[in-house]
Amino acid sequence: MMMTVRNALIGLALLLTGCQHANAGPPPADLDGLVALYKKYELPLPPADAPLLKIGGVDEESAGENADAEFRIGFLLRPAQADRPAVALVGTEECQPAEEGEAFATIEPDAVKAEKIRPGSWSTFEVNAALAAAIQCKARGWNELAKRLLARSLSESIGGPGSMYFQPAGLPPRTALGYLAMAHWGNELLRPDSDRAVIAGRIRNLFAAEPALAPEANEGLLHSLEAALVPSRSKPGSIDALIDGLVDFGNAPRSCQGDDVDPRYLKVSLLGFAAVPALIDHLDDDRLTRSVKPGFNNFPTWHQRVGDVVSDLLQQLSGDDLGENWLDRQQGYDVQKASALAWWKKAQPVGEEGYAVAHVLPADPAAEWPNDALLRIIEARYPDQLPGIYRTMVDQRPTLQTWPVCQAITESGLPPEQKLSLFLHGAGSADLEHRRAALSELKALAPEKFVTLLVKTLDGLPATPAGSYWDCREGAFAHLVMETDDSRAWDALKRAATRADIGLRMEMLNPMDYTYIGNKQRRHRVEFLAGFLDDAEIRDKASDPKRFDGPFAGFTFPRLSVRDFAAMEINALLDASEQPQPRPDWTSDQWLIFRARAKAAVTRELLNAATQPSK
Repeated sequence: MMMTVRNALIGLALLLTGCQHANAGPPPADLDGLVALYKKYELPLPPADAPLLKIGGVDEESAGENADAEFRIGFLLRPAQADRPAVALVGTEECQPAEEGEAFATIEPDAVKAEKIRPGSWSTFEVNAALAAAIQCKARGWNELAKRLLARSLSESIGGPGSMYFQPAGLPPRTALGYLAMAHWGNELLRPDSDRAVIAGRIRNLFAAEPALAPEANEGLLHSLEAALVPSRSKPGSIDALIDGLVDFGNAPRSCQGDDVDPRYLKVSLLGFAAVPALIDHLDDDRLTRSVKPGFNNFPTWHQRVGDVVSDLLQQLSGDDLGENWLDRQQGYDVQKASALAWWKKAQPVGEEGYAVAHVLPADPAAEWPNDALLRIIEARYPDQLPGIYRTMVDQRPTLQTWPVCQAITESGLPPEQKLSLFLHGAGSADLEHRRAALSELKALAPEKFVTLLVKTLDGLPATPAGSYWDCREGAFAHLVMETDDSRAWDALKRAATRADIGLRMEMLNPMDYTYIGNKQRRHRVEFLAGFLDDAEIRDKASDPKRFDGPFAGFTFPRLSVRDFAAMEINALLDASEQPQPRPDWTSDQWLIFRARAKAAVTRELLNAATQPSK
């Protein structure tokens, strides 16, 4: 078990600390001292002219039943521009509010209702953003707001009790600021470009200023951080050198790594069986990485050491549980050397190719995904094995997602005609998800066959899906249509949506305003939505609670007509944010005006598109 298991102790220690201060009475408002200490800790302050922001919540005019909705405050660091989103300082973290799905607007200090402030941040490790804002506002001279924010910031705990950065409610302000600083530097350790030597020095100074911050888990973090700062002595290009490189492996949501797997991790993973002996030797490697084990439910997020990453790599290469199940690993219990050596003794004689082919598809018949690590090895070194694996999945494993194998086939060195044959086989599957994955790869390989088979699929879709609407496979085919400008596919989608029941119909309309697609097929999307602006059928969530579960299309509206939903999608697609935003309590007259504006916007859009020169 790695050092990360110690994190559970910090929650109890800090919880007890919080109990000691819970009845200490109102905090002294030594805000000048807090500003000085904040600067001493070298925490970020916004520029002196940065506008104050209200992020999230609702505006007073349209509050209605959401009048008590909490919001965050921050400072605008960079306004939104055509090619880049706005950036704000929320607490001590720079972020993009729009990326979090939050609306934001400037607000005057006197208008801030401190009791409605949400104290925590969006960070991987939650920080007391309200406390930071109190100090930042004091530095700007907004004394009354600073006092109210300080009181609000100390009224609630921050983070989960199991987290090493948990801050109990009721702490003295200076102690709470120390906890905020510790969480801030914890987040900075995840950034790919942060100077970890500087952060180590700041954490040492923090421990000296606030000894309560240095129980076992935090001392262990500093020890692992200092170990990671020791330069590698391994021979460049060796397996050990690549494992040493894992000290910079990052996977945290705020680490700016994107959705792709870190290349350092990939290099070691692709070594396959050649790396296993060295990986086993590094199972007790306590050096800090820039990655986390993401938390869920009652399990907190925690910093991973190299040994934790190596443990996961061995687990993936084995394709089986090496003495610990996933729940144990979530808590920080890593693969034990004895278990890894026992597995290696059995696997080594089989050989890498035979073992990878035998274990790339999980033995569990209910499993959903193939083994990524073994699939990458097969794609890189044994691509001739991919056809057999893919056909087995299509013909015998309906629960397995074929997307990763389809992508591996596309990126492999298999001949184009063999790829085409495989994807045509998948596109003929009775399973809609297998079919959708195959069609997605056919789009570039054989565009005409892609459109022909997509139209055939759309024309054959049932009017009602078997399960829930929000994740039904039938509705997901709209995403494939959005990838083509062929009118045949769009006409088929309109036929399918018109024929479908109202729940499925709205799921097909739902992705038309998704931002991932950019401006591709914009005219087709607008025309498709406009075709339903006169569809008066009303979707009532209460009519079928089993199918209308989860985040189905328009789920925030218990009752919603197709035409009103289409107008909402047009409003979002054409970025008509200046228009009043619909609410569930709108009258029929309000909806009528809203639809009329949507129709006018469609007319303008299509007229502009018609007058643009052809590309």
